[in-house]
Amino acid sequence: MVKIKIVHNGTIIADDVKELKGNLEKARGLLFRKRIAKNEAFIFIFDKEDYWSFHMFFMFYPIDILWLDKNKVVVDLVKNFKPWRFNRPKRKAKFVIELPSGTIEKLNIVDGTKIDF
Repeated sequence: MVKIKIVHNGTIIADDVKELKGNLEKARGLLFRKRIAKNEAFIFIFDKEDYWSFHMFFMFYPIDILWLDKNKVVVDLVKNFKPWRFNRPKRKAKFVIELPSGTIEKLNIVDGTKIDF
């Protein structure tokens, strides 16, 4: 397994990163987990850019979500995405990153931010 770090402006956002490629992995994501750790993140990697919708059904805590294009630039985001909600991004994305709630605000991540991993 390759160790992945997610970095923004030289600051490590997460160093315990789960890379989700398969359909089953993507479908499960954070479902039924009691929490996401401060240094943890999930990266959903898709074959192509598209409007990848996410939901918070059966989730019990809020998270932050970033949608990135093929160049790893933020094209949409949701801060403090609450349980039992649904979101469709404004633009197409190739990568989606789930992070602990508060990460986006703490690091001042906005549309157009470049994320490295």
